[in-house]
Amino acid sequence: MKKLTIIISTFLILASQTCLAADPLFTIFPDRTHEGNKNWIILNTNPGKDYTENVIVKNASDQPLEIELQIREFQEPEGQFKILETEQYQNIGNWLKLPTQKFTLAAHEKQKIPVKISIPSTTEKGKYNAVILATVKETNPQNINIITRIGVRTYLTVSHTSELQTNLANLPFSNIQLMILGLCIIGLIIGLNIKTSHAE
Repeated sequence: MKKLTIIISTFLILASQTCLAADPLFTIFPDRTHEGNKNWIILNTNPGKDYTENVIVKNASDQPLEIELQIREFQEPEGQFKILETEQYQNIGNWLKLPTQKFTLAAHEKQKIPVKISIPSTTEKGKYNAVILATVKETNPQNINIITRIGVRTYLTVSHTSELQTNLANLPFSNIQLMILGLCIIGLIIGLNIKTSHAE
Protein backbone atom coordinates (compact mmCIF):
# COMPACT_ATOMS: atom_id res chain seq x y z
CA MET A 1 0.00 0.00 0.00
CA LYS A 2 1.39 3.37 -1.02
CA LYS A 3 1.84 6.06 1.57
CA LEU A 4 -0.01 9.35 1.17
CA THR A 5 2.35 12.32 0.99
CA ILE A 6 1.24 15.79 2.06
CA ILE A 7 3.38 18.81 1.25
CA ILE A 8 2.96 21.91 3.39
CA SER A 9 4.65 25.01 1.98
CA THR A 10 4.81 28.11 4.15
CA PHE A 11 5.98 31.38 2.64
CA LEU A 12 5.37 35.06 2.96
CA ILE A 13 2.65 35.33 0.30
CA LEU A 14 0.94 38.71 0.54
CA ALA A 15 1.22 39.98 4.09
CA SER A 16 4.33 41.33 5.79
CA GLN A 17 4.21 38.70 8.53
CA THR A 18 5.30 35.08 8.03
CA CYS A 19 2.31 32.77 7.61
CA LEU A 20 3.19 29.81 9.84
CA ALA A 21 1.02 26.86 10.66
CA ALA A 22 -0.03 26.45 14.28
CA ASP A 23 2.83 25.12 16.41
CA PRO A 24 5.36 24.82 13.54
CA LEU A 25 8.10 22.21 13.85
CA PHE A 26 10.75 24.74 12.82
CA THR A 27 11.28 28.26 11.56
CA ILE A 28 13.73 30.03 9.27
CA PHE A 29 14.32 33.78 9.14
CA PRO A 30 17.06 36.37 8.40
CA ASP A 31 19.31 37.37 11.28
CA ARG A 32 18.71 41.07 10.64
CA THR A 33 15.99 43.41 9.44
CA HIS A 34 15.99 44.52 5.78
CA GLU A 35 14.22 47.81 5.05
CA GLY A 36 11.98 47.23 8.07
CA ASN A 37 11.15 43.65 7.07
CA LYS A 38 12.12 40.84 9.47
CA ASN A 39 11.25 37.97 7.14
CA TRP A 40 12.83 38.81 3.78
CA ILE A 41 16.34 39.52 2.52
CA ILE A 42 16.17 42.75 0.49
CA LEU A 43 19.25 44.18 -1.23
CA ASN A 44 19.70 47.14 -3.57
CA THR A 45 23.03 46.62 -5.26
CA ASN A 46 25.27 46.95 -8.33
CA PRO A 47 26.95 44.39 -10.59
CA GLY A 48 30.15 42.84 -9.24
CA LYS A 49 29.18 43.11 -5.56
CA ASP A 50 29.56 40.31 -2.97
CA TYR A 51 27.56 39.89 0.23
CA THR A 52 27.14 37.46 3.09
CA GLU A 53 23.68 37.30 4.62
CA ASN A 54 22.69 34.95 7.43
CA VAL A 55 19.52 32.98 8.05
CA ILE A 56 18.60 31.36 11.35
CA VAL A 57 17.04 27.88 11.31
CA LYS A 58 15.40 26.95 14.62
CA ASN A 59 13.97 23.60 15.73
CA ALA A 60 10.80 24.48 17.66
CA SER A 61 9.95 20.86 18.47
CA ASP A 62 10.91 18.46 21.26
CA GLN A 63 12.55 16.03 18.82
CA PRO A 64 15.66 16.18 16.60
CA LEU A 65 14.92 17.33 13.05
CA GLU A 66 16.82 16.72 9.82
CA ILE A 67 16.75 19.94 7.82
CA GLU A 68 17.36 20.20 4.09
CA LEU A 69 18.18 23.57 2.51
CA GLN A 70 17.58 24.51 -1.11
CA ILE A 71 17.69 27.55 -3.35
CA ARG A 72 14.86 28.18 -5.78
CA GLU A 73 14.05 31.10 -8.03
CA PHE A 74 10.51 32.43 -7.99
CA GLN A 75 8.23 34.72 -9.96
CA GLU A 76 5.29 36.88 -8.95
CA PRO A 77 2.95 37.01 -11.95
CA GLU A 78 0.01 39.28 -11.11
CA GLY A 79 1.09 39.26 -7.47
CA GLN A 80 0.97 35.44 -7.17
CA PHE A 81 3.95 33.71 -5.55
CA LYS A 82 5.24 30.98 -7.90
CA ILE A 83 8.34 28.87 -7.20
CA LEU A 84 10.31 27.55 -10.16
CA GLU A 85 10.82 23.95 -9.02
CA THR A 86 14.13 23.37 -10.80
CA GLU A 87 17.85 23.79 -10.23
CA GLN A 88 18.24 24.91 -13.86
CA TYR A 89 18.50 28.48 -12.68
CA GLN A 90 17.92 31.48 -14.91
CA ASN A 91 20.09 33.92 -12.92
CA ILE A 92 19.95 34.59 -9.17
CA GLY A 93 19.85 30.91 -8.24
CA ASN A 94 23.45 30.68 -9.42
CA TRP A 95 24.49 33.68 -7.32
CA LEU A 96 23.43 32.28 -3.92
CA LYS A 97 25.61 29.65 -2.25
CA LEU A 98 24.92 27.64 0.91
CA PRO A 99 27.69 25.99 2.98
CA THR A 100 25.58 22.89 3.61
CA GLN A 101 22.35 21.32 2.36
CA LYS A 102 21.50 18.81 5.09
CA PHE A 103 22.03 18.94 8.84
CA THR A 104 20.34 17.84 12.06
CA LEU A 105 19.09 20.14 14.79
CA ALA A 106 18.58 18.88 18.32
CA ALA A 107 15.34 19.73 20.10
CA HIS A 108 14.98 23.53 20.40
CA GLU A 109 18.41 24.07 18.83
CA LYS A 110 19.03 26.85 16.32
CA GLN A 111 21.81 27.36 13.80
CA LYS A 112 23.05 30.34 11.82
CA ILE A 113 23.60 29.60 8.12
CA PRO A 114 25.68 32.03 6.03
CA VAL A 115 24.38 32.68 2.52
CA LYS A 116 27.00 33.92 0.06
CA ILE A 117 25.63 36.25 -2.63
CA SER A 118 27.85 37.14 -5.60
CA ILE A 119 26.39 39.36 -8.33
CA PRO A 120 28.28 38.94 -11.63
CA SER A 121 29.83 42.08 -13.12
CA THR A 122 27.84 41.48 -16.33
CA THR A 123 24.45 41.45 -14.60
CA GLU A 124 21.77 43.50 -16.33
CA LYS A 125 19.81 46.14 -14.46
CA GLY A 126 16.63 44.66 -13.00
CA LYS A 127 14.91 42.76 -10.19
CA TYR A 128 15.87 39.19 -9.27
CA ASN A 129 14.01 36.90 -6.85
CA ALA A 130 14.95 33.70 -5.03
CA VAL A 131 13.78 31.80 -1.97
CA ILE A 132 15.91 29.93 0.58
CA LEU A 133 13.91 26.83 1.45
CA ALA A 134 14.15 24.75 4.61
CA THR A 135 12.45 21.35 4.35
CA VAL A 136 11.56 18.72 6.95
CA LYS A 137 10.14 15.29 6.05
CA GLU A 138 8.28 13.19 8.61
CA THR A 139 5.79 10.33 8.87
CA ASN A 140 2.83 10.72 11.22
CA PRO A 141 1.14 7.93 13.27
CA GLN A 142 -1.31 7.35 10.40
CA ASN A 143 1.65 6.41 8.16
CA ILE A 144 1.27 9.59 6.08
CA ASN A 145 4.40 11.29 4.79
CA ILE A 146 4.36 15.02 5.55
CA ILE A 147 6.83 17.42 3.89
CA THR A 148 6.96 20.88 5.44
CA ARG A 149 8.76 23.70 3.61
CA ILE A 150 9.34 27.18 4.97
CA GLY A 151 11.12 29.82 2.90
CA VAL A 152 12.90 33.15 3.20
CA ARG A 153 12.36 35.31 0.16
CA THR A 154 15.37 37.12 -1.30
CA TYR A 155 14.79 40.23 -3.41
CA LEU A 156 17.72 41.78 -5.30
CA THR A 157 17.38 45.04 -7.20
CA VAL A 158 20.43 45.59 -9.43
CA SER A 159 21.21 49.11 -10.66
CA HIS A 160 24.04 50.23 -12.90
CA THR A 161 26.70 52.64 -11.64
CA SER A 162 29.51 53.84 -13.87
CA GLU A 163 33.05 52.76 -13.01
CA LEU A 164 34.03 56.39 -12.36
CA GLN A 165 31.13 56.88 -9.93
CA THR A 166 31.98 53.63 -8.16
CA ASN A 167 35.65 54.57 -7.80
CA LEU A 168 34.80 58.05 -6.50
CA ALA A 169 32.34 56.57 -4.01
CA ASN A 170 35.09 54.33 -2.65
CA LEU A 171 37.53 57.19 -2.10
CA PRO A 172 38.00 58.18 1.56
CA PHE A 173 36.91 61.80 0.88
CA SER A 174 33.70 63.72 1.42
CA ASN A 175 31.97 65.58 -1.44
CA ILE A 176 33.27 68.90 -0.11
CA GLN A 177 36.84 67.61 0.01
CA LEU A 178 36.54 66.34 -3.56
CA MET A 179 35.19 69.72 -4.66
CA ILE A 180 38.11 71.55 -3.03
CA LEU A 181 40.55 69.11 -4.63
CA GLY A 182 38.95 69.74 -8.03
CA LEU A 183 39.23 73.53 -7.60
CA CYS A 184 42.89 73.18 -6.63
CA ILE A 185 43.60 71.16 -9.76
CA ILE A 186 41.81 73.75 -11.93
CA GLY A 187 43.80 76.54 -10.25
CA LEU A 188 47.05 74.67 -10.85
CA ILE A 189 46.23 74.24 -14.54
CA ILE A 190 45.37 77.95 -14.91
CA GLY A 191 48.61 78.91 -13.15
CA LEU A 192 50.68 76.73 -15.46
CA ASN A 193 48.98 78.25 -18.50
CA ILE A 194 49.74 81.80 -17.27
CA LYS A 195 53.38 80.89 -16.60
CA THR A 196 53.73 79.37 -20.07
CA SER A 197 52.26 82.50 -21.67
CA HIS A 198 54.77 84.78 -19.85
CA ALA A 199 57.66 82.55 -20.90
CA GLU A 200 56.73 83.01 -24.57
